[in-house]
Amino acid sequence: MRTSIPISKNPRATAFTRYVKALAMAQHDNSYLEAADIAAKRWPDSPEVAMVLRSIIEPGDRTTSGWASQLARTSVAQDFLELHRGQSIFGRLRDRMREFPFTTQVPRETTGGTGGSACVTEGGAIPVRSLSFTSNISLSPFKAASISVITSELLRHSAPSAEEAVRRILVASHSEFIDQQFLDPTAAAISGTSPGSVTSVGTSISSTGSTSAAITTDLISMTNGLGSWNDPFFAMKPKTATAIQARSGNFCSTQGGQLYILGIPAIVSNSCPSVVVLADANDICFADEGISDVSISTQGMLEMETAPTAGESSPPSTQSVLKSLYTNNLVATKVVRTISWGLGHSTSATFMSVGY
Repeated sequence: MRTSIPISKNPRATAFTRYVKALAMAQHDNSYLEAADIAAKRWPDSPEVAMVLRSIIEPGDRTTSGWASQLARTSVAQDFLELHRGQSIFGRLRDRMREFPFTTQVPRETTGGTGGSACVTEGGAIPVRSLSFTSNISLSPFKAASISVITSELLRHSAPSAEEAVRRILVASHSEFIDQQFLDPTAAAISGTSPGSVTSVGTSISSTGSTSAAITTDLISMTNGLGSWNDPFFAMKPKTATAIQARSGNFCSTQGGQLYILGIPAIVSNSCPSVVVLADANDICFADEGISDVSISTQGMLEMETAPTAGESSPPSTQSVLKSLYTNNLVATKVVRTISWGLGHSTSATFMSVGY
């Protein structure tokens, strides 16, 4: 007997969006344990949502066979991450970078080594390649967290446009933060808090202007400053890419929707800082849990501040930045992802701050 498996025609991250909506609706109605039933009745075309939500109701753990161990990396979580990867610079580079477990000490090779390869006679000695290493890269786990505040009405609305709006809000806020932290030259490493961006230890190139001749000179300077060429890529904002194509289009090309500058693939995203980045993806190490922790709240006071103060001084006394979720009929969605990265060598990334 042949069993058919339905293929979802929903946009990517639909399951994740519905998971968040069902969780918020159940909590809003003081019926948290009914989230699974809400999902099952409202979205029969996404049965995986109800399946995951039932794991919240039933007691168990993530290691016992037959229970949540199978749900730890469900299609719902992967649904969100796949859409995040497609929209973020970090996500699109994921398969090109080198992945390691957290807390792994990754040695930096200072030279390509000497010797180690030769033609030898039968029974002859094979030479050993001599390598030189310097300090290690330590991929300590860091938390990338974001809180998005959405009205209860928007979350509860069943229109596809409302669902798309929620999906866009959840993905965009998280993607933008990770890309900024990943590429912003001013994002230096903070011990125990965040990894430094790959450009914070890279080579800075000064822009000489925005004319065709200046852009050409600057991009060539960036290529001269890059010391590793295993898998190079450019990253920049859409307006920057447009300016380069308009003023120096003779060395730009597009193949299958992919932009190439000087024959190097360029990743174009609004979440990129105001810089042009040229780096070797193969010399970027990263660690990633591969899942995101999502929690919902409809009660309490929220400090509506992009840079909240930690400790006893937070929340501040200024009431204008404090918002009651319950009074204002709002839902706060918190997404936390454990992630880390590091650049293999300082010469493997160059960047240039631009105003175009």
